[in-house]
Amino acid sequence: MSNQEIAELREAVAALSATVEDLTREVQTLRGRIDPIDEDTMMAIAAGVSAYLGNRAKIKQVHFHTGRAWAQAGRTEVQRRQVPHVR
Repeated sequence: MSNQEIAELREAVAALSATVEDLTREVQTLRGRIDPIDEDTMMAIAAGVSAYLGNRAKIKQVHFHTGRAWAQAGRTEVQRRQVPHVR
């Protein structure tokens, strides 16, 4: 490689490093401004996308559990399952 090619490569690396630093600063700024999305909004977005794509989903069961009751219901469901014995 010639000295000119090495100099061009160094300039390109310096330019890319500056761009990465700018982008990193911009991402950090944007992350500070983003509010978390609540569950209702997320469900509305998911339903809209699903409807747009033509997915006709059927809701089979809905359960609302909070706190320890939710964890206990999950454990109960896991323990209730039986392994079929194959002969």
